[in-house]
Amino acid sequence: MIKKISKIKDFAVFKDFEWDKSVLDKNERPITFGDINIIYGRNYSGKTTLSRIVRSLETKTLSEKYGNGTFQVELESGMTIGQEELESFTQPIRVFNEDFVRDKLLFINSPEDGVKPFAVLGDNAEIEREIQQYQEQLGVSTEGEETNLYLEQKNARIAYTTANETYKREQLSLDKRLSEKATDRKHGIKYLSNIYGDQNYTVLKLKAELDRVSESDRLSEEEVEHLKLSLQEKNKQIPTIYKHKDIDFNQINAFAREVVERPIMTSDKIEALVHNAMANKWVEEGCKLHKKGDTCLFCGGDITGARWKQLERHYDESTRKLSEDIDKTIRMLENDIEEIFRLYTIQEDSYYQCFQVDILALKQNIKQAITRCTTALSSILEQLKKRKDNIHTVIKYDEYTFDVQELDAIYAKIQNLTKQATQYGAKLDKQHKDTQAKLRLSEVARFKEEIAYIVQLQSISKLNASVERKKNKKESIEKQVSDLEKLIKEKERLRQNEEEGAVKVNKILKNYFGHRFIELRAVQDSDGVYFDVYRKDEKAFNLSEGERNLVAFAYFIAKLEDVDTINEQPIIWIDDPISSLDSNHVFFIFSLIDQQIVSCRKGKQVFISTHNLDFLRYLKRLHVDDILIPYISKNGENKERKTRKCWFILERLGDSSTFHIMPTYMKEHVTEFNYLFHQIYKCVQDSESENYELFYSFGNNARKFLEAYLYYKYPDNEKDHLHKKLKRFFSDVNAATTIDRIDNELSHLEGLLERGMSIIDIPEIKRCAQFILDAIMTKDPEQYESFKASIGE
Repeated sequence: MIKKISKIKDFAVFKDFEWDKSVLDKNERPITFGDINIIYGRNYSGKTTLSRIVRSLETKTLSEKYGNGTFQVELESGMTIGQEELESFTQPIRVFNEDFVRDKLLFINSPEDGVKPFAVLGDNAEIEREIQQYQEQLGVSTEGEETNLYLEQKNARIAYTTANETYKREQLSLDKRLSEKATDRKHGIKYLSNIYGDQNYTVLKLKAELDRVSESDRLSEEEVEHLKLSLQEKNKQIPTIYKHKDIDFNQINAFAREVVERPIMTSDKIEALVHNAMANKWVEEGCKLHKKGDTCLFCGGDITGARWKQLERHYDESTRKLSEDIDKTIRMLENDIEEIFRLYTIQEDSYYQCFQVDILALKQNIKQAITRCTTALSSILEQLKKRKDNIHTVIKYDEYTFDVQELDAIYAKIQNLTKQATQYGAKLDKQHKDTQAKLRLSEVARFKEEIAYIVQLQSISKLNASVERKKNKKESIEKQVSDLEKLIKEKERLRQNEEEGAVKVNKILKNYFGHRFIELRAVQDSDGVYFDVYRKDEKAFNLSEGERNLVAFAYFIAKLEDVDTINEQPIIWIDDPISSLDSNHVFFIFSLIDQQIVSCRKGKQVFISTHNLDFLRYLKRLHVDDILIPYISKNGENKERKTRKCWFILERLGDSSTFHIMPTYMKEHVTEFNYLFHQIYKCVQDSESENYELFYSFGNNARKFLEAYLYYKYPDNEKDHLHKKLKRFFSDVNAATTIDRIDNELSHLEGLLERGMSIIDIPEIKRCAQFILDAIMTKDPEQYESFKASIGE
């Protein structure tokens, strides 16, 4: 079913129509077409244009005269059909409009031609039995009432649709996750190229890496942070570290042993100082301070020459030499220890982040080696200091050593580290790319585990396999249905009867219109069968417009039972079927629609447009109240609902038309009298720029309204009665004269050609309309209020 005509742009009188902005209920919400749709519009308001849009869905073609015009028709299924997608519309649809009449009734344009034939079903018992068998296999196809193969087809389609929707939902969910991971502007790998390195990363690349990565590619959080820091590095100048000074522990031990264990002659020594190292040192310092002086600076006592000789023998040359050698050795060792402490100083920030672990280990090795080396040297140093403090006492020397090869090995590691860091810096760009690749693969591996990628793929694969099975089953059943339907059509073609088509048209003309003089006859010639129009027994050439319209509409109704339509329950659109018909025929057209289309529910959805208010009034009486529409509820239950009948109005504003819900007064009080009052009322309310068509029509509308209104108020029949009645009704003579002049000048151009060349005076029209309304309100306020109520004001 057609839900709405969403948009029409630059299409004849429709310039920029949008349904959701125009066809609104009282709460400003868009409504949609119903089962039965009545459309009222005055001539040139766009009724035929709408019918041509809809007929293009039937014929799959659109006239080139509409140029760049576009439209969108939205279906109940949610599908949208535009002028470029006509072939995709598959629902059966039949449209009656002037194009249909011109296409089918060829004699309208060429009197020598006839009417295109159509075939209806004839009688053949054997063929009928075969068709019946096929139809029993197929069952009932009516929505909500399906049986047999149609029911199997319906269930198979539902099963396939459900499975396919589940599959698509799961696939879409996974695709969304993959898309977000690959290309999300905030968190996607593509937009984190400073970390993951690929500015052109895509979902396809992510899928490829998801297939390739394993748990071994996933890094720990510490490793990830470490690598991210390394990406911030720039080229560094790697420092040069020189080799350590050679230390010969054999030589040091030999020299220290000789000094520590060197004996000194004890004769002529001062006994008290020999056994008191502190006092000996104190006296030695005192000798240096006094230097041959004869008075002690500490106690003030005399220092005799004999005392000086005794001290000189105590501090003789061998003692001084030993003391000097000890001091020299101590200084040498202290220098060595100081140098060892400064050995191989390495700063972490001088190296790249990727070497920090190696550097920390190397620094630990250096620290341990320095500790062992300085400990050995310090032990030797302590023995020298001990001998120094007790220089006259020989000490047994203990040897300490250190494997200097440890320092050599450390230096080799330093050289290797320097080489690697220098090479790394030379290839830093490549290192960064390798690091980014590691980080990306690690992140992909983490993502793979997080979303259970393998499990999802397996689940989707199973769903896809299920979809394929259900699709194959659906297509198999659809083929069975299609084959049987083709067989039925083939059998029906064997009993097609073109002549019966003409008989059906004639029955309609006779039974509904009482027309016994015009009929169609099936005529056979070399090209096949065609219909010709006969008046009595002669071919008719001069049909009146009314006769042509009767034949055309009867032909359309009969054609709804042709072999291509009879079982289809199409959408039916009937455009203004009562043109040039008298009031009796208007009623018969209504009866035909009511009985042959609406009551027997021949159309799945029906549209009827008209410009005639009498016909519109008849359409209110369509028998739809007892017609129930079957449907399936959301719970899958078969239910029925009442037929939905909708009313619409086409209005032309200047050179553009639009579509609205029909006003309540037109639906409920369909008389031209109410309509004309509404047109006059709108002349007062509308602005001058809103609706030129309204003001141009004012003369005719006002004249017809006043003629009817004043006839019932003054039901006499005097000569020049309208003019006199205007004077009687309008107490203001000038107002009556002005209204009479405008009514006559604007509704007649005979003898007033110059009037047709000038622009209408809209302000004067608005004043006239106000005069009319004020007069009615003054003379008959109750009727005035009733008029307003009837138009919803």
